[in-house]
This record gives sequence, C-alpha cells and structure tokens, in this order.
Amino acid sequence: MSINSSENHVVFNFVHLFFRYTKQNFVVRLGEYDFTSNNETQYIDYRVTDIRLHPDYDQATHANDIAILRLNKPTVYNSFIRPICLPKTNMEVYNKNQTHPTQ
Repeated sequence: MSINSSENHVVFNFVHLFFRYTKQNFVVRLGEYDFTSNNETQYIDYRVTDIRLHPDYDQATHANDIAILRLNKPTVYNSFIRPICLPKTNMEVYNKNQTHPTQ
C-alpha cells in the first residue's frame, strides 16, 4: 500500500468513504476544528491527486479501514496544522475502542 510521495504530501482517511466519493469530489481541509464556528482557526484546503485503499479492507467488519491520500501540494505546518505520530507495529494500545485522541 505504498504511495510515491514525500511525507508532507499525504494524509490518512477511511476506505469506506471512497465507495461513495472519488478524488474529484474530495477536498482535504487541514487545521479546521469546529465547522460551526467561523474564523476560529487558519485552515488550508488541499485537492486529492491520488488515493490508495488498503488491499485487505473488509467491508463487513471494516477491518483495515484506512486509505492514503496524496495531496496536490505539500502540507504547510502552522500552530493549527501538525503531523501526528502513529503507534509502532505490535505496540500495546490501550482503549482500543477509542476513535479520537485523548489527553
């Protein structure tokens, strides 16, 4: 599931979204926190130029529900946009049902 790009050109998303949408329908907005508030952050919109779906995605269980999106330009990091760290392979993960970052 590799994609030929530099690390600040890609983001991760869910495979199941791409059964309804194509890359032409997608805009990746980075830095947005609350869509109900105006001007609380400095977001940047990116177009998607390539999508790589996990080859072992299971539609029934949503196992391996991950996709790599290549952006049309490098990500600009600022106080609202930062990369995240992913756990190492075989790393013990607590609260495996958590769907959002915890503090």
